[in-house]
Amino acid sequence: MSANIGQFPPLQLQKSITLSEKYQSSWYDLGTNNCSDFTTDVLNIVGVIGDNLMNTPGTVSNLLEKLPNHTSKPNYAPTIKRTCL
Repeated sequence: MSANIGQFPPLQLQKSITLSEKYQSSWYDLGTNNCSDFTTDVLNIVGVIGDNLMNTPGTVSNLLEKLPNHTSKPNYAPTIKRTCL
């Protein structure tokens, strides 16, 4: 599942990068510090607010499914290339 969330300001990009560094330097934990948690945290940073339920691949997929520009095609992601300024 993927979704094109469009553009977001540099501050949100920096927060997302900082968050990825935090996740990279911490222990992976299936219950509280996993890929679904990271994805949900990034989506919250860029303004896609999820619920506060336990984050699993299914809950993240359901959240993405609600976005207008989503797809569930395998091996698909938006083809738009952006540059960072």
